[in-house]
Amino acid sequence: MTYFLEPHPILDHFTQTAKASPLMARFIQVAKPLKEKGEISPGATVPVTCMNRQKEAKIFPMSWGFHFDPVPGKTPGAFVSEADALKAAEKESTRELYRSHRCIIPASYIVRASLIPLPNGSYQTGDRYVVQPTGEDVCYLAGIYRLEKDLPVFLLLTQKDSNEYGIPTLPVFIPQAYVRKWISPEEEPDYFVNHSLNSFVFEKVTMP
Repeated sequence: MTYFLEPHPILDHFTQTAKASPLMARFIQVAKPLKEKGEISPGATVPVTCMNRQKEAKIFPMSWGFHFDPVPGKTPGAFVSEADALKAAEKESTRELYRSHRCIIPASYIVRASLIPLPNGSYQTGDRYVVQPTGEDVCYLAGIYRLEKDLPVFLLLTQKDSNEYGIPTLPVFIPQAYVRKWISPEEEPDYFVNHSLNSFVFEKVTMP
């Protein structure tokens, strides 16, 4: 999955505020400049909003994706860009983040590929679709965040979706009115996942 940042007053404000953050100097030191527009892929540094230590909603640069170290005899190391919201609420590695370190990633729309089931039980990637909440020109994607090497990184949260396009999961799209409550550690996150946007416009991506 990827998402796009296109010109819009709200998104421009997010980008310019993140660009001016003192944190940007540290991202630039590790060759991770802010991605200001266009298609955003895992690993990119982008504008994100979350609560600071004073419980104020602020905009920061963050990089997309968690690095998980290998566990000898159990799991290999992995880079993960998204997580099912229900599982994130329960897994030991993300449970506390889901409770107290939530963020919002602003976007114009997302691009998600369909999955075609194969006889052997695996899946083949199918057509790609632009997905946007009905009637919205700015999306607010739910995420969780943490520090890695003293820099903030985030995961997008997803949930199952029933649609005719073969896309089994979509990001959790938070209504604009709930953005501040979603990022507040004092609020109950399950409520906002359950009341996330659920009407979408799908448009097939045509290759040039």
